[in-house]
Amino acid sequence: MLWAFLTLTLVLIVFKYSASAKTATADPDDFLGLIQIPKNRRLRVIGWSIVASILIAINWLVFVWCVQSHLIVESSLGYFVNPLMSVALGVIVLGEKIRWTNWIAIGFAASGVGYLTWLYGSIPYLALMLALSFGLYGLVKKRASLDAIPGLWLETMMLLIPAVAYLGYRSFQGNLDLGSAGFGWDLLIISTGPVTTVPLLLFAYSATRIPLSTMGLLQYIAPSIQFWMGWYVMQEKVSVNRWYGFILVWMGLAVFVVSSLLHRTKRLEPAIID
Repeated sequence: MLWAFLTLTLVLIVFKYSASAKTATADPDDFLGLIQIPKNRRLRVIGWSIVASILIAINWLVFVWCVQSHLIVESSLGYFVNPLMSVALGVIVLGEKIRWTNWIAIGFAASGVGYLTWLYGSIPYLALMLALSFGLYGLVKKRASLDAIPGLWLETMMLLIPAVAYLGYRSFQGNLDLGSAGFGWDLLIISTGPVTTVPLLLFAYSATRIPLSTMGLLQYIAPSIQFWMGWYVMQEKVSVNRWYGFILVWMGLAVFVVSSLLHRTKRLEPAIID
């Protein structure tokens, strides 16, 4: 969190310097000297940002705990459930319309997720926490309507105090990893800033530009990569029955991709003829 905040602050300073070089007038919508929030929307944006910061903090904490507990494949189930939740929120809360071919894709994906959940043998609390927190995070980002970089910077700033307090506690206990395990380890810790920031910036950029239901289906790419990392890189065992569930999800993703390509081709054909 600390390194993500510092990364975003550096990016904002660069953007702010570039903008200030073009104009010498002060902007009345400046907030904390780095981002612009209209005064009549400031309380609303800050309120949504507080909610977003809490949701993404829950998501990060649960995911990190899963990784450290060697539950990567299990945590991927949460990110397989999450796109379905994003689609549901988009259709029910935002009233988005989706094509019939996408309903087929959702059917395949929902069948796979349901089958994997049934194989789990009990309520997958961690997976549901991951799905619910990130699904609601996407909805809140759409409500906040703040640009990607300023929005994420505001969220990380709100989490900075508890993050620094935790690091201070770890340091007081003599368990702070930074500076105690060599330069290579320190570099890995610092690199978590940009590594965490870039995907969230891309997500925030997309959240205000494409339907939440479409974004939900696209999110099957990430847990698929996560699944392969857990199975192939971390050598976690995956039963034959679980493969059936994941294959159903990938069939749904394939239907969505083919449908999107065909739909785009039909939209481009009149322009090409003209």
